[in-house]
Amino acid sequence: MFRKDDQIYEAEENGEIILFNLKTGKFFGLNHIGSEIWKRLFTMDTRDICHYIQKTYNVDLGIVQRDLEALIRDLMQNGLIHELSLLHNFVLKPAS
Repeated sequence: MFRKDDQIYEAEENGEIILFNLKTGKFFGLNHIGSEIWKRLFTMDTRDICHYIQKTYNVDLGIVQRDLEALIRDLMQNGLIHELSLLHNFVLKPAS
């Protein structure tokens, strides 16, 4: 799963999401399907997102997987999202 960067502002208008990166001053727009994916990136794994999009829009699963990988790569390269690692699930506590 992923997490949204802390410096991202988002707004939704007519089913499409507009993202503003406060660090870079750049705007990004997501179309309807991109917005559906954005909403799920933070709560679902990519396999489940692919199956959701494939079933909802009756699209070939291979195309969905390819396009999702490209979108995630673009979002990461632009500093909009960060991939969560397993280490984020653990809290280190000092030894007693």
